[in-house]
Amino acid sequence: MTASVPELLPQDVGTPIPVSGSIPADTYTYDYIIVGGGTAGCVLASRLTEDPTVSVLLIEQGPVADTWSSRVPLLSGNMFARDSLAARWWSLPLRKADNRFLEIIRGEALGGSSRINGMLYTRGSPGDYNQWKALGNDGWAYEDLESYFVKSENARSHPEAQLRGHDGMWQNQQFTDVPYKTTAYVDRAIELLGVERVPDLNDPDAPTACTGIVDIIQDSEYHRHSTYLV
Repeated sequence: MTASVPELLPQDVGTPIPVSGSIPADTYTYDYIIVGGGTAGCVLASRLTEDPTVSVLLIEQGPVADTWSSRVPLLSGNMFARDSLAARWWSLPLRKADNRFLEIIRGEALGGSSRINGMLYTRGSPGDYNQWKALGNDGWAYEDLESYFVKSENARSHPEAQLRGHDGMWQNQQFTDVPYKTTAYVDRAIELLGVERVPDLNDPDAPTACTGIVDIIQDSEYHRHSTYLV
């Protein structure tokens, strides 16, 4: 049996990004040109254009692709679909992984890999950042970056948490109503294994091996990349 699905046009499911200003057609000089409209590129372009006298050209080879499916966590993280926003290639042989080849996947769209990560927000373990500093990268320890994590976010599910931001441009939220029947079995298995459950996976004091409800990223319009572009 073949199921029929409605035919959707781009204008039916897409959300165009509004332009706050325009540059005259005969003016092609920019103060800054950013090559790569990924996660960092979008933030950099946004911060630079906070100065109204500055012009920025942001170049991204991938599409805008702000569609309905890109705003659904389960669907947006499908990196193996035919129309996926992911670019994929193989690594060189890895000596410390028995010379295996590993597939490398990154986002190829406006917003970068944040478009294919299931809309999840995790800061990562402080130990990872501290290792960067130990390798000679001053300014990249967790304590050096924590204030930027706090500044950028609005953690709606953690209104009292001192180490979470509440006035940032983009918001995240936990959703505790999980509809899957398997959730209870997974929770029980984790409990039997002795894995600690924590209320906030982004708490820097949380153990490296733990479980909890992740934060889902969204902006006020439930878009993915528009927080730093509109």
